Amino acid sequence: MPQKQLMQRILTGEILLISEIKENENKKLQQELVKNLCHFVKNPTNSEFRLKLQDILEKLSVSQGFLKERRDAIKKIVKKVFLEKNKKDIMRGINSILKEILGKNLISNGEVIEYVRDLEKNKKLDFPIFIDDYAYDCFKGANYDLRLGENVFVTTEKTPRKLTYLGLNGTLSIEPGEFGILMTHEYVFVPPDLIGFISIRLTFKQKGLVNISGFHVDPGFYGRLMFAVFNAGPNDVVLRYKEPVFMIMFDRLEEEPPVVKESKWHDMTDIPVETIFGLRGTSISVRNLDERVKRLEMVFPVIVTGIASVVVGIIVWLFTKAWSG
Repeated sequence: MPQKQLMQRILTGEILLISEIKENENKKLQQELVKNLCHFVKNPTNSEFRLKLQDILEKLSVSQGFLKERRDAIKKIVKKVFLEKNKKDIMRGINSILKEILGKNLISNGEVIEYVRDLEKNKKLDFPIFIDDYAYDCFKGANYDLRLGENVFVTTEKTPRKLTYLGLNGTLSIEPGEFGILMTHEYVFVPPDLIGFISIRLTFKQKGLVNISGFHVDPGFYGRLMFAVFNAGPNDVVLRYKEPVFMIMFDRLEEEPPVVKESKWHDMTDIPVETIFGLRGTSISVRNLDERVKRLEMVFPVIVTGIASVVVGIIVWLFTKAWSG
């Protein structure tokens, strides 16, 4: 999907979120985001609009309370408008929210108001894409680079842990031959008329990091994405919190959008316990095998010497006994 269409769908989602953001300061920030995103979508080559959008997105990323309210709002809209609904019902739900936004004067910027009115009149409105916390630099042509989230697990550790910005606590090392479970920082919603294709970025593939889980995101999925990975390279792969490690591309379905059913994999924010239990234990990695071989190389001469001494002792004892007899 071209970047312009991707940004337009995200803008539609941001407009819908205005109806669910209740806290005053957060609502002001949401309105500011919609205004700047609308300006940028209409004028993508304008550097002033781009810088303003970058600035507001940086403010968004450090507001933890706002991010939580955004995730709750995304979940509420998805459940109300998209789950168990056909295409016509979804369109009615979206138009109902747009009318509410206009009727309650939830938007004050004239340009945005006109944009919302155009959306309301458009009978072929594209379904929105929701991303709770996105960075401008992560938009790359036809895809979006997903960042590493705080929830991680590797088989060299007994339990999952959370990454932070602080020193070594902000990094994760996956040894050669080790498995890991990683979650994205972004909480996303893929609308029913799209399918998402996910992958690890080439930078990390070249280091030997391989995605061994699914390679697509189902239409209607919402939550953080989970990746099962394996280090097939010769060296440790070091990852950092909020580093762009993954990528997602969207493609439109040619057939009628499916009716989205609720799933246990929806609304994921933490690594499921059953996933962790399935990977617990020591992996037989190249490094582990090398260490075992080295230990054997050290112990083997001692064992051989001991066995040889015993054998020689037995032989001497037998000869001595035979000679004396």
